[in-house]
Amino acid sequence: MGDPQTAAFPLSTTLNGISIKIAVGGQEVDAFPVSISASRIVALVPSQTPAGAGKVRVSDAGGTTELDVTIVDRNFAIFASKSAITNVGGAYALNLSDAGNTANTLTQPAMSGQQIAVLGSGAGATDQDESNPVSAQNLPGDFQLYIGGKLANILATGRSGTGIDALDLPAGLSGVDWIKAEVPTGVSGCRVSVVAITDGARVSNYATISVSPDGTTCSDPGFLTSDDINAIPTSGSYNVGSIAMSRFTLSIASPIGNIDINTDSASASFERIEARDFRSSAAANYTSIGSCIVSFASSDGSDYANATPPSLLDAGSAINLKGPKGTITMKRNDGGDYASITASGSNSPFFPSQGTPFAEAGNFTADNGSGGADVQSFVTNLTNPQPFTWTNATAIPAVQRSQGVNVTWSGGASDATVIISGASVSDKTTASFTCSANASAGAFQVPAAVTLAMPASSGDGQGALFVLSSAYSRFTAPGLDQGAFVSSGGSFKNLNYK
Repeated sequence: MGDPQTAAFPLSTTLNGISIKIAVGGQEVDAFPVSISASRIVALVPSQTPAGAGKVRVSDAGGTTELDVTIVDRNFAIFASKSAITNVGGAYALNLSDAGNTANTLTQPAMSGQQIAVLGSGAGATDQDESNPVSAQNLPGDFQLYIGGKLANILATGRSGTGIDALDLPAGLSGVDWIKAEVPTGVSGCRVSVVAITDGARVSNYATISVSPDGTTCSDPGFLTSDDINAIPTSGSYNVGSIAMSRFTLSIASPIGNIDINTDSASASFERIEARDFRSSAAANYTSIGSCIVSFASSDGSDYANATPPSLLDAGSAINLKGPKGTITMKRNDGGDYASITASGSNSPFFPSQGTPFAEAGNFTADNGSGGADVQSFVTNLTNPQPFTWTNATAIPAVQRSQGVNVTWSGGASDATVIISGASVSDKTTASFTCSANASAGAFQVPAAVTLAMPASSGDGQGALFVLSSAYSRFTAPGLDQGAFVSSGGSFKNLNYK
């Protein structure tokens, strides 16, 4: 396709020799190519395109490629950043005020009650001339916006009249839309989820925004603090490390009683990533308390085709993890990553142990010996809390996607974070969700806006639901900007999403 190019107004139906035609219901419409690169073509679907199933034909000097397409009247999707760490990144959003609009970032968060504009596309057709810049315009339709799991008060939806330089979308481009809404009260954090629902059924992609009580740098105690964020450079690289261990318990009912199978795992990673990813919140792979996110993975891995991959850091020949059951060693492989450790055990002779389970409750110490070329020596400690009980696991035979799912628990450490997550596999994609709650709450309702975004499971055993508690401690070392030692433990069950 040659060098990357971005169209200028007035838009043409060809760009660098590329043209796009959309055929639906016997009608053929010329789309407007907006930008092209080696890996993607961005085009504007004209408002006069009829709704229905059809074909999109992309033509250049080398020939024509034809793909299936379905056109609907409206289907809002959120513009968001993406990184190689997670494909649920920071939304392109504006904090609105009489003093002027500012981009929503970790250091420029919105406040509860403040008006924001979430930028996206798919608000519907306009009667304006789309070959030239369009102005802001409200459009009809049934739109909902959830922020931090709470339904926001929507003020307007439609054309924004603005653009997004980072995405090569010029100001005034038709199809750069927004939903203007008020941030619900009681919402706070650096990874506050945001999702739109169109016409009561079409769930958008998930993204995140930043919210703080007073508009200063956001904070998620136990994950990213405001001091952490203020220390992140605006450009260049950022070195992060993580050591994680977990225990998942699968309970199986049998004629001789319940059989509990414990699977323990430990892993370590040390990476150099782009500082701008953290600044946009795209590289932080967690959710703020009260929020949920949903992410997808295609079968060919194309979700991350345009992401900047991290580079591996040398933190030494091995990471050692010492706990109540002894010491395990995660050795550094020739490729530069650290080998993960897995072990399992049960209370039944029908499921003999594989390896030696190690993720017991108690005190743990992790170290990297004398250190490595990039990360020097460190020692860090973590108390793995007593496990808690998922009290209504047997009452959830399946997840009814239109209803959401409520989970309850008891016991464990009251100051821990509870992670509710799930996964579902269909014939075309795999999706997963993650929600965070305070353990002291004892219950969490995963909203239908989350489960509706999950694909229906393609068969028995193609879905799962996890409920686990998480403990977290920080560590530092020369050569490392941020380090985390994390433990998690809980239960899961295989079920279907219907």
